[in-house]
Amino acid sequence: MKFLTIFINKPIIAHFLFVAVFFFGLFSIATIPVEENPEIDLGYVIIITRYPGASPGEIERLITIPIEDAVSVVDDIDFLRSGSQNGRSSVFMMFNENVKDIDRKVMDIHT
Repeated sequence: MKFLTIFINKPIIAHFLFVAVFFFGLFSIATIPVEENPEIDLGYVIIITRYPGASPGEIERLITIPIEDAVSVVDDIDFLRSGSQNGRSSVFMMFNENVKDIDRKVMDIHT
C-alpha cells in the first residue's frame, strides 16, 4: 500500500515512470525485427490420398496400411494416426519435440 501512496503524493514520479515506459515501448517497436511470414515448424505431417469410388475397407487395405507401414520406419515419430473414409485416406504423424530438422524427416517420408 505504501508503494501506491508514493505515486499519489508525488505524481511527478508517476508521470516520469509513464513517460519512460512509453519511450521504451516506442524504442522496442522500432528495433524488434518483424517478419511478415516467418517459417514455423509445427512438427507434424499429414498425408491425404484420394481414391474415388473406393469403400473405406478398400482404402484401408490398399492405401492406408501400406502408407503406415512405409512411414513407421522413420525415426522420432511420437504419434501416428490414420483414418479411412469413402474415397479418402489420411495419415497424421507427429514428431518428437526434440527433432530439429523436420524437412529431413519429410524427405525420409517421401522416399
